[in-house]
Amino acid sequence: MLDLFGALRLLGGGGSLRAFGPDGLAALAGSQLDSSRDAYYIGLVFNGLGSTLFALMFFQSRYVPRALALWGVLASLYEVFCGFAYLFYPNFGAILSANSYEMPALTFELLLCLWLLLRGLRSPEKSLTSGQG
Repeated sequence: MLDLFGALRLLGGGGSLRAFGPDGLAALAGSQLDSSRDAYYIGLVFNGLGSTLFALMFFQSRYVPRALALWGVLASLYEVFCGFAYLFYPNFGAILSANSYEMPALTFELLLCLWLLLRGLRSPEKSLTSGQG
């Protein structure tokens, strides 16, 4: 929101900004909005890395089914890939919409929440011994 208000302040052209003229102010406001978009994708990369580690810990601990944890690892890595792709290739949005890179991670998080609500955490010892018998 602060970036949007900053862009609006630039478009207002008060004070020393009057020297830029209307076209210059529009270019400055567009630059302000583009920088906030870059900040989102930088945050997306770090969020994906954190989610990857989170899902990897679930995978190694066997507290939840390994297939669910593996889905979380792959979905989070896909989110990291898309974040980097948007940062390095700004026209990546024409190839892949934002909905398609957020959906796998969203499904993992929703399925994990449902699993924890309905089944709870499994004991790793119990899951290891039941798999051997």
